[in-house]
Amino acid sequence: EYLIVLITPPEGAGISGLAGPGAANADAKSGMSRFMTKSKGNVLEKARADFNTCKKEHVVQLSRLPPVPAAPLGRSGLHSMDPTIWAELLTKMREAASSTFTTTIEAQEQEIARCGVTRGQQGWDFCSYFLAKDSLARTLEAVGLKDDAVGQYEDLEIVFAQAMQSGAVAFAPVGGDDPNDDSLPLLDTTKKPYADLIRRREISLFDFRCYLFARKSALLGKMGRVAAVMREAPLFISAVGRMLRRNKRLGSQWIESWIFSAALDVVEQCQAWLIQRGGQSSTSTDDQLSPAF
Repeated sequence: EYLIVLITPPEGAGISGLAGPGAANADAKSGMSRFMTKSKGNVLEKARADFNTCKKEHVVQLSRLPPVPAAPLGRSGLHSMDPTIWAELLTKMREAASSTFTTTIEAQEQEIARCGVTRGQQGWDFCSYFLAKDSLARTLEAVGLKDDAVGQYEDLEIVFAQAMQSGAVAFAPVGGDDPNDDSLPLLDTTKKPYADLIRRREISLFDFRCYLFARKSALLGKMGRVAAVMREAPLFISAVGRMLRRNKRLGSQWIESWIFSAALDVVEQCQAWLIQRGGQSSTSTDDQLSPAF
């Protein structure tokens, strides 16, 4: 989306309202004032004819602007400015932002539908489906729709659990044996290039589950739903601990080290979220345990 803003100088001031008092004499001598006054209507009409469409207007005119003062305006001077001057521009900006958001969401939902055509079938490309849902969740989070973003990850948890149970999705390595995997913060979504690993189909089952849990937990923490994270974390850590025992290269002490480190990170992060909210955790009737556990 784009907007073209045509700024009309104050009446009788030529362009001096924008350039300062010294420009008025120069404009009068050069005839610029007469040109601006006579042509501004034609410029606006031409711009509208060239850029407006049958569905949208992309040209906005700002008129009735006060001259730029010689000294900066104080707070009282700014408050005395007519707010209706900006009404049309602000309305068009809101419409453009809303249109862009709607177009983006529609495109992401179409991509999710495309990636989900073979959902549940053998050899289904779950990674592409996950990335499409993750992208939609991040878009929703960026505009403050965190509840809807959490919903995307809750859907992914269910789909992932069903796909793993049916054998429609298979991750070759269990993972968990990279350097420092036993001590890296569980809820840190930046400790590894997760998106690149998923895109290249190189992510392990361990890394994938940790990333999905961390992304959902980060959103719940920002929303103040710390209790939900605290309820799900023990079950998640226990389930992943059992899964890690399938990796024969990991000893029991290594797995116990990861369990302790992950639990400690959850406690510290939840404590930080509570401190930010003054010790209060919001409650929600939707804070139920994920079916993935």
